[in-house]
Parts: sequence; structure tokens; C-alpha cells
Amino acid sequence: MKKRIAILAVITASFLLTSCRQHETVKAQQGTKPRLIVVEDSMSYRIYVDKETKVMYLRTKQGYGEALCVMVDADGKPLLWKETEL
Repeated sequence: MKKRIAILAVITASFLLTSCRQHETVKAQQGTKPRLIVVEDSMSYRIYVDKETKVMYLRTKQGYGEALCVMVDADGKPLLWKETEL
């Protein structure tokens, strides 16, 4: 009985350790720089900025689901990043 519990504990621990993922990085093709950069990162969301258009995007994750949407201002227009350094 103790042997079964020990085996179950090892299997559970290995499952939990292998199911954790590291943060993804935005990868570009060789020789090019990524177009989207991360400007804010949290456990449940990430904000990206398009370097060419300065438009901001919000990515959220809950469980197995993900959503990506354009951030908008009060008038419904795309929210633009105002920082000068990208």
C-alpha cells in the first residue's frame, strides 16, 4: 500500500512539474526584429505594442483559453502607445 502511494506521489509530482510552461517570447524570422513588443506583463494578461502603428493589444489567458483584442479609447478608436522609445 505504501509503495502504491509513493508511486502515485511521484507520478503526480512529475505531472505537475512538466505541465508548467515558461513565458513565450515573440519570435521573428531570422534577420528581422519582432514587430510586437511586450510593454506590460502580468500573471493573467500581457499588453503588446505594434512598433510600426503604436496600436496596443491585450492578451488574456484563463485556463486553456486565450483572447487577443485591440485596446480602444473612450471613443472606440484604437489606443496608441505614447512612449517614444520602442
